[in-house]
Amino acid sequence: MGYLDQIHKKGKWEKLFSKRDQKINAKKSRVRARVEYIFGSITDEQGGGHFKIIGFARNELKIGMMNVVYNMRYLVTLHRINPCSN
Repeated sequence: MGYLDQIHKKGKWEKLFSKRDQKINAKKSRVRARVEYIFGSITDEQGGGHFKIIGFARNELKIGMMNVVYNMRYLVTLHRINPCSN
C-alpha cells in the first residue's frame, strides 16, 4: 500500500547491530529528532498538552494557531542567527 516502516530496530546487548541497521536507524532518527523538537516546544512552551475545547473544528483551529506561532518564533530565531538574509 506504499507505507514505509518507521520503527527503529532494537539492539540487544549480546548481538551488535549490522552497519545496515545502524544506517537505517540513523536515517529515521534525523526525521524523528526534528519532529519531536517541534512537538516538545509546542507542548512545553505553549501549553499544548491538553485542550479544554469541545468540537473538532475548534481544536483544529487551536492546533493550527499553535503551529503558526511556532513558525513565527522560528522565523525570528533564524533572523537573529543570520540577520543579513531576506
